[in-house]
Amino acid sequence: EATAALETAAAEYPAEVDAKLYARTMSALQQANSIEGALDALEAGSKRFPDQRAAFEDGAAKLAAMLQAGAGADPEAIERLKSLGYL
Repeated sequence: EATAALETAAAEYPAEVDAKLYARTMSALQQANSIEGALDALEAGSKRFPDQRAAFEDGAAKLAAMLQAGAGADPEAIERLKSLGYL
């Protein structure tokens, strides 16, 4: 899983793994239609970098729009996004 690998890298190389890397990972997972993976990256990044919320806001907004789109709406994922404070 991408987020687990990112968390391992962050523990081993904390100076190299920043909020932007988590945000890029979230975006890549979202583009690959891995909503759960994108939410995992958002959650992990938000917890690791709580003072850098702005790094995640654009990606979270795109994810929210994707989750709320028509018949593809995913109530569980929407609730998870709400619990993270991005919706």
